[in-house]
Amino acid sequence: MQLDRHLMIVASFMLCLYCVRSIDIIECGSYWTYENVTIENCGEEDTSCRLKIGANTSISFVINTGDIDIGGVVVNDVAFFPIGNLNFSLAVTPDDPCDILKCPFETNYEAPFSAKIYVYPEYPQLSARLKWIMKTEKDDQLLCFSFPITLV
Repeated sequence: MQLDRHLMIVASFMLCLYCVRSIDIIECGSYWTYENVTIENCGEEDTSCRLKIGANTSISFVINTGDIDIGGVVVNDVAFFPIGNLNFSLAVTPDDPCDILKCPFETNYEAPFSAKIYVYPEYPQLSARLKWIMKTEKDDQLLCFSFPITLV
């Protein structure tokens, strides 16, 4: 009887651990650092962020350029989800981070950043990993992270 009680406690604890799983945000090759990623309608209990087809979703995070000096090069935001060998892009507003951030970027610059991701109405319902990239005009990847999405 005592063993059954202990097994029940362990099973309940394991179930609670499963319940509080959060979005799996993966760093995918960055010179800069980021923190406090927040995605609209995506809570700590979610395992995938639900993005509505034909609508905008807000995303925000804090960037830090660290000691990387990129000079006065142009920086762009890119959001897409790869399926097989194809990348399906999402519209990002603003696509120029300098609309929000102080440019040209200085070393050890830290600032909050926010944007909207638009899912085109032509896209079907599916699950994938969205990649968010800030890159230079020469395609140098300054910041990259990915997270699971479900288009609904």
